[in-house]
Amino acid sequence: MWWKDTSILIALITLSTGVIIGITQIVFAIKANMNSKESGRYLIKDVTLSKCEIFQREVYPKYLDLLKMHDKYKIGILDKTIFNKETGIIIKPNKFHPKGNDFLDKTMLLFNEMDAFAAYVVDKTIFDEKLAFEMQGKAFCDIIEHLKNVYEMYIYVDAKAYIALTTVYERWSKMLV
Repeated sequence: MWWKDTSILIALITLSTGVIIGITQIVFAIKANMNSKESGRYLIKDVTLSKCEIFQREVYPKYLDLLKMHDKYKIGILDKTIFNKETGIIIKPNKFHPKGNDFLDKTMLLFNEMDAFAAYVVDKTIFDEKLAFEMQGKAFCDIIEHLKNVYEMYIYVDAKAYIALTTVYERWSKMLV
C-alpha cells in the first residue's frame, strides 16, 4: 500500500500541510485585498494570488504522481546519482526501469510548469515576489530539492531552458536558510 512507503507519506504530509497553509493564506490575502484602496495594486495582487493558486492546484498533484510512480515501479532515479556533473555523462544503472524515461519526461513537464510560474515571479515587483515566496517558496524549493538529480541533469544539458526556474530557486532557497 502507498501509505507504507515513508517517503511518499512524508512528502504527502508535507505537501498537504503546505496546501492547507497556502489556501488559508490565499483566502486571507484575497480578503485583505478587498479592503485595499489601491485598485491597481489589487489587480496585481489578485494575479499573483491566482498564479499561486494555480501552482498549488496543478503542480502539487503532478509532483505527488511522480513520487508515486517512482516508488511504484522502483525506478531508482531519485535514490541514485544518475548524472556526473564533472563529465556531463548520464549514468544509467544496469537495472534502469523501463518507466524511467517516462518518469524523466513527466519530470521535465513538471519543471516546465514550475518555470512558467517562476517566469511570472521574476517579471514582477519585489512586493509580488515576496507574496509568492510566502505562499509557495518552501514548496517550490522542496520539489526541486527532492528532484535534485533530475534538475541538475536538465540544467547541465541546457541551462538556458530553465533560467527563470533556476533564478527563483537560487533566490528562494537562500531565503529559506
